[in-house]
Amino acid sequence: MSSLKFSAPSLENLREKVNSIFGVIPCPFQEADALAQLKQTDVITIAPTGAGKTLTFWMPLLFNGGGIIIIITALNILGDQNIEELRRLGIKAVNITGTTASNAVFQDMERLEYRVIIVSPEIILRDARFNKLWNSSHFMSHLFNISIDEAHCVSQWGKSFRPEYADLGQLRWLLPSVRFHLVSATMPELVLNDVRTKLLMKKEKTRIIRCSNDRPNIHIMVEEMKYSPNGIDDLERILRLHAWGEDGPQSKFMIFTNKRKEAEHEADLAREILAGLSPDLREKIVWFHSGMSAAFREEAITGLRSGIYWGFFCTDAAGMGLDLPDVDLVVQFRYTESLSTLMQRMGRGGRQRDTEATGIYLVEPQYFDHAKKKVIGKRKRNLNEVIPGPQKQKQRRDNESTALGMMERDERDNNTEAEEVEDELDTGVDEDTYGEEEEPWIQPFVSKDMISLELPSPYGQSEEHYESLVMDLFINARERGYCRRLVMNKYFGNYLADPWECDCGRCVPVASRLCCDGCCPDRFILMALAQPSHKATRAKRKLKFKNYTMDSHDRALFQELDKWRTKTAEQEEIGDDDYFGALFIATDDILERIVLLVHHSKLPDVKMLAAQTNWRYAHKYGDNLLTTVAHFLLVNPPPLPPNPPPPQATTAPSTSENHGAVAAALGTVSQNTTSTVPSISKTTRVRHCSACGAIGHIANNHTCPKFQSATKNSETENTQPAAQQTTRAARKCRICGAAGHISSSRACPQWLPIDERKRARQAKTTK
Repeated sequence: MSSLKFSAPSLENLREKVNSIFGVIPCPFQEADALAQLKQTDVITIAPTGAGKTLTFWMPLLFNGGGIIIIITALNILGDQNIEELRRLGIKAVNITGTTASNAVFQDMERLEYRVIIVSPEIILRDARFNKLWNSSHFMSHLFNISIDEAHCVSQWGKSFRPEYADLGQLRWLLPSVRFHLVSATMPELVLNDVRTKLLMKKEKTRIIRCSNDRPNIHIMVEEMKYSPNGIDDLERILRLHAWGEDGPQSKFMIFTNKRKEAEHEADLAREILAGLSPDLREKIVWFHSGMSAAFREEAITGLRSGIYWGFFCTDAAGMGLDLPDVDLVVQFRYTESLSTLMQRMGRGGRQRDTEATGIYLVEPQYFDHAKKKVIGKRKRNLNEVIPGPQKQKQRRDNESTALGMMERDERDNNTEAEEVEDELDTGVDEDTYGEEEEPWIQPFVSKDMISLELPSPYGQSEEHYESLVMDLFINARERGYCRRLVMNKYFGNYLADPWECDCGRCVPVASRLCCDGCCPDRFILMALAQPSHKATRAKRKLKFKNYTMDSHDRALFQELDKWRTKTAEQEEIGDDDYFGALFIATDDILERIVLLVHHSKLPDVKMLAAQTNWRYAHKYGDNLLTTVAHFLLVNPPPLPPNPPPPQATTAPSTSENHGAVAAALGTVSQNTTSTVPSISKTTRVRHCSACGAIGHIANNHTCPKFQSATKNSETENTQPAAQQTTRAARKCRICGAAGHISSSRACPQWLPIDERKRARQAKTTK
């Protein structure tokens, strides 16, 4: 039972105290969120990136009678940022990670030393010491609520990436009296329903606070990639235009990739380009992802804020909760399947008031309608060549229907839903005349265009398929005659947002000056490069080994590499990560591949290690890893091949002999070492000549006295043996019986033309 004694303050009192403590006047949605929490209800708040959702965590602390809140966050870096912010305000907080989760810290939490506890989903569900807190009546009586930052991850990450997010509903069973508080910038209706289901939040007992997550100050552009995605050329034509010039940076930028390896690879290429302009510029770009140490991440953020760095090549580690106010350019590199992910990443730009930013989405050609039509045309030609008759027409229709399904679905689905929304939001504009003089910007964010725009129906199909259909519509919106911003607003349900009245410029949408490349195509133009700087090269072919199973020696080597990986992660200060841990250094698949190469003696150097494993850190840690492998093989020599010859000595092999075994196992040539494996003398088989019977040669050898040359005659090579051949003179005619010709020869006195011979045979057959 809770021992907290408090009551919800008046709106005026709330504003006055928040302004005095935090130095800001809260927006209406922040006030509504805080009051709903203080009334002890479940709360879900949807607000755009940069709108100040984090403040809704701290405002109840001023009024909840000393209550404790637990904040579940996706990344450790977000917790570190919150700790710094609370420390400046005089609020004691702790970020529970693999490093800080000591018994002493849990005892301090039970003694109510901290008002704010920040933790990851993995720790709060897996660490048994939290169960002790749940059983502590002293702690539970002071627990105010559990807040989940970036709550859309419960649905989008909980399926496979981080399944603990989907298991957070267990807290409802363990703590039935504790309220949930969720915030997110991207929670469309499908995700919202899924989150409420997973967290067991009853609809009638949950307050949903909606703001439009539209960011009108971010100008949206979707660009087709013109060059190889393995190169830097497409990014270079953006950066040369928007980000850097001869005299220095034009604007700070963030380039998002879908994988950490891509972020590092593209950053390396960009650094080479800058090094070509000036060697001092090479360090102006860094990659940023969750695999970096906490010290490096803090240094990178500080460097970007101060202007030491020009930009980041990053993943979602920099995409959620990272507040950099003056980022003017955000690029999503390559296709991403979720519009929510794209919105989160583009929302990193233009976070400072009265600023604008550009968000560019670089997409591979195969996702555009014109590329799909080419595929359809090619399939038609192939069908015309292969499928005959009526079957060809049926197969052609089926093929066109499959290929055009995603392009036409937005014209077929959801008619009933559009009519219902149109009835609820009557704009008073005649449908026949609306849109004839369309402005190149969005006026009100709830418009007739938004209501009439039809998205694919999410029902009757998987969530992944629905997301791909919406993303297909967004990518091809310009070609199909839609505004990209309208697609995003309809997808996120911004027409359902509460009618807030606020002049902060963040929580209430305003007109967009440029909107998107569909509304203002002449303002979004990227020129092609005069000469591409990067040429894609073919990767080295991977070695394949059949019928391999890991034996005891290989398993021991894997365990040794796992110890090396853990030790290296601790040295790099990334071993305490709650989810990946030492896997940041190398995954199990990479270690298994290394063991496989060592087993087959195919790991001579770091170059082969990098080529055969695709390990990003091969050149950084490769020498150290090979030294570890060599030391292991020196102490534990590899087993001899099957059925070895019996050893000549029973003594243990010497150190030099072990070095030879190590070199053989790694696939290297060991010099100045002698093998102790006894040589196997080869016995020559005695050969007998089948012609003369002598020893030492065979019948087709010139030394044989009966040797006969086997010359080939082109004229008689394929003829029958002499005994079976029939000479022309010996031939007999089967009609006249004379020798020297056959019945079809004109030399025969009874010869007849072929037609007459046929008639004669037919007449003879009739008789």
